[in-house]
Amino acid sequence: VHVLVLQDDGGALPAAISCASLALADAGIALYGLVAACCCHVLGDTIALDCCTAEASAAAAGTVLVGCMPPLEQLTLLRHQGAVPPARATEALKVGLEGCALLHAEMAMVLRASSASRDERAASAALASSSQHKRARSAEGEAPDGDEGTSAAPPCGGEAAGSGAGE
Repeated sequence: VHVLVLQDDGGALPAAISCASLALADAGIALYGLVAACCCHVLGDTIALDCCTAEASAAAAGTVLVGCMPPLEQLTLLRHQGAVPPARATEALKVGLEGCALLHAEMAMVLRASSASRDERAASAALASSSQHKRARSAEGEAPDGDEGTSAAPPCGGEAAGSGAGE
């Protein structure tokens, strides 16, 4: 997977990770699960989730980037930058995991909706194709599927001898 970032106002890496995971799943590639990623910034006494560049550079003592698969309780990425005491880094990790869980729920909902929409389109296309096939067979004088033993009505609306309709 290649990601081209055209503009970055903060959070490009977690967004790229989450989007790549969603794209792979939507493409039908077998995965263990969806990976959601978030970035936490330690801003003095506050831990902020997914800040923009201006917010992060203003007073951030450090960042904790978290990627995980919440249903599997698997941590897939942990990246710590800056001078953050271990207790604050642990707190940032917890906030990041909660953010990933919320994001994962949204990703799963969108993926289910996309899959249902794709299934509906495929069913509609199959139905349309089947109808076109039946009309084509009917125009050629063949019996449409499921109508064995009967034939299409004669062009003039008269009765065909031995059509099988009344036999």
